[in-house]
Amino acid sequence: LYNTLDVIRMTAITNDDDQTAEMLDGLSGQLKYLIGNARDRVTLQAELDSVRNYFKIIRVRYENKMTLEIDVPENLLDLEVPQLVLQPIVENSYKYGFTGKKKQDILRIQGCREADKTIVLMVEDNGVGMEEEKVQAMNEALAGEAGFEAAAGIGLRNVNARIKNYYGDSCGIWLESCPGKYTRVYLRV
Repeated sequence: LYNTLDVIRMTAITNDDDQTAEMLDGLSGQLKYLIGNARDRVTLQAELDSVRNYFKIIRVRYENKMTLEIDVPENLLDLEVPQLVLQPIVENSYKYGFTGKKKQDILRIQGCREADKTIVLMVEDNGVGMEEEKVQAMNEALAGEAGFEAAAGIGLRNVNARIKNYYGDSCGIWLESCPGKYTRVYLRV
């Protein structure tokens, strides 16, 4: 499969179709990540590389009006995280956060280590944001409060449940947002 995708990518390059070649390169990287070494946990570096491959496809789709900024200290890159914890959040940013009306949509991923050795990752977009009531309902759904299950999408709930399964109830996802300015999704692992 990878070799076939590479043949198609090289054909696109030969035909001066650099956008298609870049998208195929991103897809090939995503497939290698998803099925090449199926495992529960990966290094943070591998997870970020997967996001970069996904971003190659998205950037072409949105005519290079999107920027990905990653600011994660090097000493965190070898630490293990559950596989596919960032990509669903990044996908939600593009699906729900960006309208294409801004001159440049920006997605930032930042990471830091807290005093108790947990890691906090933040995925922030400069998109449309959400009203406080929606954010509160989503956070209550992620906290497992009865009656709020439908407020957070299945992707966020899945990632949150997997994080809690690995690291306990003190870890997980929470959101904050400002309408018209940003949405931030935090992951504590």
